[in-house]
Amino acid sequence: MYTSWTKGFTEEQEKDWMHNVSSAQAFIKRLKELIKDKHEALDKEIKSSKTYHLPAWSEFQADRLGESRAYEGILNLLEDATIR
Repeated sequence: MYTSWTKGFTEEQEKDWMHNVSSAQAFIKRLKELIKDKHEALDKEIKSSKTYHLPAWSEFQADRLGESRAYEGILNLLEDATIR
């Protein structure tokens, strides 16, 4: 598990955290699926030529790219919380 999840934890807190994460694997898996779906839909929107007509297209694209990076960051954290 990635250490950012447990940074600053005592040994006991880390043990409790690992137990909670272990118990939440079904939830984590489903959340990852939902976020991946949203990320894929966003990717299609970013690549769509239908948005070219927008007056502030560059700002629209910048916003969408920021959203995409946020999804990627969240997915990375969830991947780190996945027990293999």
